[in-house]
This record gives sequence, structure tokens and C-alpha cells, in this order.
Amino acid sequence: MSGQKTRLNLEVLEGRAAPSIVIARPPIPYLSAPVLAFAPAPTIARPTSAPAPLAPQSLHALAGSGYGTYICNLQFGSTPTGFYFDGTATLQRMGKVHVTGSIRGVGYATNARATGQLTFTTAYGSVTVQLTGPVQPALAPLPSIFQYKVVAATGAYSSLRDAGQFTLTRTPDAIPVRNGIRFIETGSFRFTMG
Repeated sequence: MSGQKTRLNLEVLEGRAAPSIVIARPPIPYLSAPVLAFAPAPTIARPTSAPAPLAPQSLHALAGSGYGTYICNLQFGSTPTGFYFDGTATLQRMGKVHVTGSIRGVGYATNARATGQLTFTTAYGSVTVQLTGPVQPALAPLPSIFQYKVVAATGAYSSLRDAGQFTLTRTPDAIPVRNGIRFIETGSFRFTMG
């Protein structure tokens, strides 16, 4: 009688773990010792901690951030007041945009607000927001917190409406010169909105 061989197979069953040691019974009754076959233990992915929650999408259509450069060509007393901005941003509903705009400080006015406008432009249209700062005394520096509100929108964004908070951070250059022209102030800016 020729020796018969038994071939062992493991199948993965819907989330069940296969044993790491399988004891096979020989088909021939005169073998007294069991034959041991070692199969690799199955790898089961187990989370080490709870999954991180997904970041919630903002309720603001224009939530996002941007950066760029600015110049200031107006001052009252020794306070820089008239600022022009140019840069790029990534905003929730619009994606990557080109940013242009201007903001004017309170100047000599008492209990006034800094105001300005920024326009966000893509190949599909543009959105313009009005910026309004907090009430400030005369000759106050440009604030860093504004409220924004959409005042115009074109193209694919013509129905876009939004309002919220705009936070501006300016970093002045040591020497206020751009393209060979000396300004009152030049520098880089960053902003967040939403």
C-alpha cells in the first residue's frame, strides 16, 4: 500500500480567526504520532485607538486662509492708514483664488471703524467682501479683526452669500521699498476667515 499524503489548506472565513496550529490526523491507522503542520497566524487589523473625528466643514462658504504682500501709501500723523493687498487664498466654496483689495484705517476720525474691500477671483467668477473693523479712537493702528460680508458676486458664485470674521496679520518689511519705490510701509500678510 502506498503512503497517502494529506494536503492541508486554510481558508479565511468572514472575520473568523484560523488556528495557528493545525493537528492533522494521518489517514493510515498504523501511524501513532500526530503530524503537526504550522500555519502562519492570521494578521487581524485591530485599531489602537478610536478613529480621529473628521474635521467638520465650516458653515461659512468663504472659510479659509490666504497670504500675500501689501503696501501702504497713506498715513495720518505717524499712523499708516491706507493699505493695498495682493495675494492668494484657498476658500471653501471657491478653491484657490487671487486676492486683491484695500483697507483704510480710521485716520483722524473719532469713534470710527476701519473699512475696506477684498475681491477673490477665479476663472469662474469673483466674490467681493466688505470689511468693517471695531470702533476705534482717532489715529488708531489698523485692527487685526474685522467682520466681513459678501457685497458682490459674479459668474459661478453669483448666488453666494456669506458673512463672518476676518483676521488679518501683517508683518512689515524692515525697509519699505517695492520695485524701487519707497512706501510708508510694505510687508507680507496672512489672513483667515470664516
